[in-house]
Amino acid sequence: MQEADHINDVIDTLHALIDKSIKDESRVGYFICLYGKVTMAVRDAIDAKMFHDNERMHKLDVIFANYFLKNVTHHNSVWYSFFQARHIKSYVVTQHLLLGMNAHINYDLAQALLDTKEAFTKEFHEDYLKINEILYQEVDAIQKKLYKTSLLLRLIDIIGLRFDEAYVDFSMIKARDEAWENALLLSKMDETQKKTHLENMQKRTLKFAIMIIKPPFLYKIFLFFNKICEKSSIRFNLLALRP
Repeated sequence: MQEADHINDVIDTLHALIDKSIKDESRVGYFICLYGKVTMAVRDAIDAKMFHDNERMHKLDVIFANYFLKNVTHHNSVWYSFFQARHIKSYVVTQHLLLGMNAHINYDLAQALLDTKEAFTKEFHEDYLKINEILYQEVDAIQKKLYKTSLLLRLIDIIGLRFDEAYVDFSMIKARDEAWENALLLSKMDETQKKTHLENMQKRTLKFAIMIIKPPFLYKIFLFFNKICEKSSIRFNLLALRP
């Protein structure tokens, strides 16, 4: 897949992938719907001059997105479990979202930060942290769209005290903090050290993927009831979630 040069190119490509997912009834579209919403929100924030350096954040967004886009047709080992999950009927939407976020944030993000060739200044970090709020809002928006498709899902959300959102938010906070720290470490390493560190990041990301597929007991309970209540139609869910 051709790499993007501008954030609007990223958005256009993601929309095309969502349309293809709807046509093919592919579960990979769940994560792409979230990614599309987040990217559009980041573009709006850049247009509104919300960052210290809006051009730098535009560059980071495009570089980061290209890590995902190049894996759409040729999956590396980190992305393999995400794309394979499209064949597994037992996974709920949240698991598809988490598998995508795991690969993209825990492995790709540190490398994308390094690829910007920018100094890791206080201002850069502050801009980076502003993306957290955008992520929270868009993950919550995706969940609300999903719950609108089922009265029982809304009931589970109320009874569950938003356990699933808390789980996802915590994962994102920890993953994004670690991605920044990994980028700092990588920036100070020689090529041999970088290779070893990236291999360790890869192993850690794959370990998290297994935890998402086989989650802790409390989350497994939520997934069980979530699966009962979710609409089984992939097309229906994608049409509900598309940005």
